[in-house]
Amino acid sequence: MLDAFQIVLTLLIMMLVGYGFSAKGYINQKVADFISKLVVWVGVPATAFDNMLNNFSQEMLRSAGIGLLVPFLIVGLSFFLAASAAKLLKVRKGRRGVFAVMCACSNTIFIGLPVNLALFGDAAAPYVLLYDMGHTLLFWTLGAYFMQKDKLDKDGSAEHAKISLLSILKKILSPGLIALLLSMLLVMLDMQLPLFFMKTAKYFGNLCTPLSLIFIGQVMQKIGLKNLRIEKDSWGILLARFLFVPAITFGIVTLLGTPFEMNRVFIAQAAMPVMSSTAIISAAYGSDSDFASKTMALTTLCSFLVIPLLSVVSQALFG
Repeated sequence: MLDAFQIVLTLLIMMLVGYGFSAKGYINQKVADFISKLVVWVGVPATAFDNMLNNFSQEMLRSAGIGLLVPFLIVGLSFFLAASAAKLLKVRKGRRGVFAVMCACSNTIFIGLPVNLALFGDAAAPYVLLYDMGHTLLFWTLGAYFMQKDKLDKDGSAEHAKISLLSILKKILSPGLIALLLSMLLVMLDMQLPLFFMKTAKYFGNLCTPLSLIFIGQVMQKIGLKNLRIEKDSWGILLARFLFVPAITFGIVTLLGTPFEMNRVFIAQAAMPVMSSTAIISAAYGSDSDFASKTMALTTLCSFLVIPLLSVVSQALFG
């Protein structure tokens, strides 16, 4: 438990650096956008190459085959249950779609990646990206549909953001996913990359944790802690993020008998806070972006209380 608190403290300090620099004006929106792009386009792909090629073998990839299906089952079932819960809990029209998205979709990269690396070591990175593969696909298909439907529910208008197949493919085929697929292919072909490339990947991959958390700190400062409050609908998302979706994940991986290294990462990913881009995408589709922004910030703060418990539960379940 002490180690888990030390991990949380480390992550929190990095986030506070981003919060403080943003409050001082050193990180404006342009700088924040640069940090985000640096993580997504350089840090995450470098992490995929570094960890997959150094920590995975052909045998491990073959045994992990079913892991490609598991994230689809977890997020897909979570979407279905969350959409049903939104009606049962009488979540107001105009936010039911984004409610379901926030229940089902977690912050797999900016929070999930650094937390899993801190809890389980470098070998966790490929499993993080494997989970993100199914998660991202469903976010940009089911998630986009739900958030667009909020616009119709709210004002009855037929005008809403159009989703083209090309735009969906661009989001699904992210740099991290492409790097993961390429590195998996290299492992299966038993090919090695030059030393200079692997050293470069290691250095850039090391940027992920601090830059991701600095970015989240900037987002938190921009939203403003004084604006955070727990609404009735927020309770459902908090319970889904930190209790129900991890429980669903545990049930699925137990039934399927997947490797324990994969299981603990998938459960941790399922217990992460709301996906940080939900607020931006919900605004584009005419959903309740204000509710999405505040709930994202709220779940991020709560996650720092949940992470030590997650560490203890993971140790108890998987040793």
